[in-house]
Amino acid sequence: MKVKFFSLLLIFGIFFITGCGNNNPQTPTNIADNANQHILISLKMVENNNIEDAKNSINRALKLDPKNSMVWSTKAVIEKNPQLLQKSKNFENSDLDRFFYYISAIRLSNREKDIKSYYNLAYNINTSELIIPYYHDKSSLDFFTGKRFFELAKYKEAKKYFANVFNQKNGSKFAQKAHEWWKKTDRIVRALKLAKWSLNAKKIVAKDRVSRVDAAVVLVDDLHLEKLLKGAFNPYINKPIKLPEDIKNHPNLYELKIIYRYNLRGLNSIIKNGKIVFAPNDPITREEFAMVLEDIVSKYKHDPKYKTKYFGSKSPFVDVKASSASFNAIMNAVSMGFMNANTYGEFHPKKPLSGVELIEAISKIKEELSL
Repeated sequence: MKVKFFSLLLIFGIFFITGCGNNNPQTPTNIADNANQHILISLKMVENNNIEDAKNSINRALKLDPKNSMVWSTKAVIEKNPQLLQKSKNFENSDLDRFFYYISAIRLSNREKDIKSYYNLAYNINTSELIIPYYHDKSSLDFFTGKRFFELAKYKEAKKYFANVFNQKNGSKFAQKAHEWWKKTDRIVRALKLAKWSLNAKKIVAKDRVSRVDAAVVLVDDLHLEKLLKGAFNPYINKPIKLPEDIKNHPNLYELKIIYRYNLRGLNSIIKNGKIVFAPNDPITREEFAMVLEDIVSKYKHDPKYKTKYFGSKSPFVDVKASSASFNAIMNAVSMGFMNANTYGEFHPKKPLSGVELIEAISKIKEELSL
């Protein structure tokens, strides 16, 4: 019995010593080896999507100052772990800690009500006398609140907060970024106004690169492709659908079967690494989507001449030759206002289609076809 008691005592002693040791701050190796510097660097790394190095940097800050509330708030953001915010709360003892806590909570919240509540709490903190690593001042509060609403597809709300940043006269470090995000968000808001959209479309609209399956989903769900082309000439309608192996068990198989049923040019199977595939996660290019739009209009209007309308014409684009297989489709897409070239006459045919370009094009094709 005594042996058992002393064994437990020994185990507890080892655990106690080890646990205490984990809370003992390590000694900095140089003047820049401090918690605030590592917070600054780690958040910059998150901004550049360098997550692993950000984790290493904030873990170093934790070793230097394990009871630093701001370190725990930053760690929560880096690891996208809201539960770590409780650690931040436990060690909170200043306005600076509270500001960090609230802005981190905003970056991790999923409910509009919570985001606005944290925003108001942070906004009421007097930051004029605080030296705030990375975030600097309250303009950062508006910027990251805007970004969070953007991520949650609350674009009208996001637009307001981005505008708050560049409308301030304090020369915020986030002003230029906020203006860029505002322009992107404003374009999305205007595009979404043109029609009613599915939840998937409202998320896809924010993407810089639309995948082939993204395009398929929006065409089927929001353009209602099956209903649209029901009366179109379709020699494939009664033939068995032959799907490539890479999509036979795809979560969006329903939508992909419809795309294959109507054999849309631009969303056909492709050869990749010697295999016939659909490549659902590959980006769809601007020229490929122009071909999709041309094929849809041609089939809907029962007009095969639509696909040869610009044969023999001179190309107005500096980066698209008249001999290109996609030239007629690009000409149709631009002349009908579905897509645009820039002021320099560049269409950028190989550039991945963006989400907002996808939504704008589908809005305009709905208008053209009176849908």
